[in-house]
Amino acid sequence: MPDAKNRTDRQKQRLRRQMKARRAAIGQDEARRAARAVIGHVDTWLKDEKTVGLYYPVRHEFDCLPLGLALAKKNISTALPMVVGSRSFLQYHPWKPGQPVERGRYDIPVPSNRGLSIQPDVLIVPLLAFDASGGRLGYGGGYYDRTLQDFRKQNEELMAIGLAYDFQQLPVVPVAPHDQPLDFILTPSKLLEAERQK
Repeated sequence: MPDAKNRTDRQKQRLRRQMKARRAAIGQDEARRAARAVIGHVDTWLKDEKTVGLYYPVRHEFDCLPLGLALAKKNISTALPMVVGSRSFLQYHPWKPGQPVERGRYDIPVPSNRGLSIQPDVLIVPLLAFDASGGRLGYGGGYYDRTLQDFRKQNEELMAIGLAYDFQQLPVVPVAPHDQPLDFILTPSKLLEAERQK
């Protein structure tokens, strides 16, 4: 088992380097077009959700802020995550695109005016790579995996949607037992439902 875990870890590290480089090569115009394109898919997944958890894009992540503005126009509340400690969960706080932010842990922007933490109905999740089964390659900190596991215990209807460029889809993403799968992946060209057993 240790050998299998080490092999998976090495595969993940190699893929992280490759996918970070590919994502960083995206031009600003293409990134803006992609961010606008995903808005066209909103009505295919937005049902009766009250709150959608966004993320503040850093380090060439897919920009979900235009999506957040589109949700606000539909009177959907949005929130941003905040890292509160190492090996912990993410805390979500109400926030709308355009409202003030400040630098949080790892220099990731968080809401400046934080109220009580909330649990969104939908989490929009950043990623480096994904596959058709909902496998997600993240950054290795495990924050989203721990948060999804905890939130799903409290809300079986919680929906996790990965936000990505189409090129980030791979035939297979290496996953470990603790990795939490996505329910859907949203790209500029499609909304992909994960092909996995519920």
